[in-house]
Amino acid sequence: MLAKCQLSLARLGRFRGELQKESAAKSRYKLVSMFNQNVATYARYAVFGFYSFVECFVNSVGEDFIARNPNLSPDTCEMLRGKKDGRFLSIEKKLEFFPGLMRSDGKRPIVLSDPKQLAEPYKSFASHVKEVRDSFAHFAKNKADIIVPPQTWEKRANDASTVCLSVARGFWNACYPRRQLPLYLGKFDDAQHIKIAEQRVKMEIEEIQAQ
Repeated sequence: MLAKCQLSLARLGRFRGELQKESAAKSRYKLVSMFNQNVATYARYAVFGFYSFVECFVNSVGEDFIARNPNLSPDTCEMLRGKKDGRFLSIEKKLEFFPGLMRSDGKRPIVLSDPKQLAEPYKSFASHVKEVRDSFAHFAKNKADIIVPPQTWEKRANDASTVCLSVARGFWNACYPRRQLPLYLGKFDDAQHIKIAEQRVKMEIEEIQAQ
């Protein structure tokens, strides 16, 4: 979604030179409007997807730890499955509590419950990224503005990509300080993932054009 958002924004930028004349502007209005909407649509889904990825990744780490440690107490298993006393834990609490349940020293390197100790990238994740995600999921007047320029939408999506991959990377290191980053996720390499995404978008466009 991020790659498609950036491609749509680049295409939108190329219209500037084509719309100097009023006649040209009128004839191309629908196309320009489509790319403008595409930027916002792809960006919203990108932010939503990156935020959801963190939630899914954290949940999977908890389930994996349970599967590898069959002698855990019922209370620990419940928490690693995202609940406490039958109530669901927020993603912020999971990020903070899970490492302490999984590490032999019981330490919790990530702190989100104390504003004075809240550091990046968790601060941006719990505020900016979450605010944009929530405004998309259930919009209300007091939430992040969704009527913004396409450049703002692209920046939100790009920032969410950077922040969420950093959160996932930090969470893994907090749980497993002596283990390598997961290979199946490309070690959370931003450049590698965006390169793959751009290649997929290019192949998709070529396939459509060939039809």
